[in-house]
Amino acid sequence: MLTTAVVMHQPGHTKHGPRIAVDYHCREFGEHERALLIGDRLYRDGSKVENFQKPLMAKRFRTVFDYKVKNSGLHGAIDDVIFVGGRPYVKWMPEHLVTARVDFKAGRIDQRTYQARLASRTAYQLKDHGRPDHEGRLRFTYPDLSNVMCIDPATKKQVKPVLKKRTFTLAPEDAVSMRVIKRLQAFEHKSDEWRAWYGLRSHVESNNQYVKSDAATDLGNPEKRRPRGYAYQALSAAMAFALSNIRRIVSFLEAKYKAAIDDSPKQRQRRRTDEHGNPLPH
Repeated sequence: MLTTAVVMHQPGHTKHGPRIAVDYHCREFGEHERALLIGDRLYRDGSKVENFQKPLMAKRFRTVFDYKVKNSGLHGAIDDVIFVGGRPYVKWMPEHLVTARVDFKAGRIDQRTYQARLASRTAYQLKDHGRPDHEGRLRFTYPDLSNVMCIDPATKKQVKPVLKKRTFTLAPEDAVSMRVIKRLQAFEHKSDEWRAWYGLRSHVESNNQYVKSDAATDLGNPEKRRPRGYAYQALSAAMAFALSNIRRIVSFLEAKYKAAIDDSPKQRQRRRTDEHGNPLPH
C-alpha cells in the first residue's frame, strides 16, 4: 500500500483537507484509474457537500462511507425516488424496509430480521448506470416492479405503479439533491458488499501505524521532530511517508526478483560411476 497524498488537520476537524488530498491523487492517476473512495465518518459528516462530495462526483469517484445512526434512515426524496442508506429506491418501497436500520439499532428487530429486510430492499433499488460524469451527474435505471409489492406512501395501500420513465438522473443542482449527494454511496450501508469494501479501511490505519512505529521513519517519536510549527510538522510527515513508499517499492521489487531467480544453494549430485563409467560399489 502506497500513500499518494498527505494533508494536515486538527483531530476531529477538517475543511478542505480531504479534497486537497484527492486533488493530489488525481494528478497521478487518470480517470480510468479512479473507482471507489473509502473514508470514515469524519470525511462524510465533517465536510461540507460543496467542498468534498460534489467535487468527488465531478472527478468521477464513487464512495464508500459509514454513517452515524441518526443519518442511516431516509436522506431525501426527488420525484418518485427516495434515498435510504446511501442508495436510491422507488418511493413505493414498504415502510418497514425504509426504517430497517433505525428499527434494528432501537432494538425493535433482531439481526436476522434486519439482514432479511436489507436483502428485500434490492428489488426496489435503482441500479447505477455507469459512473458520474464531469458535471457530477449520475444516472440510474429503474427496477422492474411487476413482481414486487408496492405501497403508496400517502395512503399505505397496495398499488401497481406505472413508471413514466426508465432512467433517473441525480444532479447537484439544488438543496435537496445536494443533501442526497452528501449521503450517497456505491453500496447499501451495512450490506455484505459494503462491509467487504469498507473493511479495506483497516489497511489505511495499518499504514499509518507502520509509518509511526517503523524504525526507519518513526514518525510517532516526538524526539525525531522536535521543532514546532505547522510547516515543519507537515514537512516531517510528508518525508516520512515518502520514505515509507520508497522502502515498500524496494521490498516489492526485491520479492519479485527473488521469485523470478532461484538463488537457493544447490546440492552436488552424488557420483555413481568411476572415471571409466563403471558403477561404484555400494
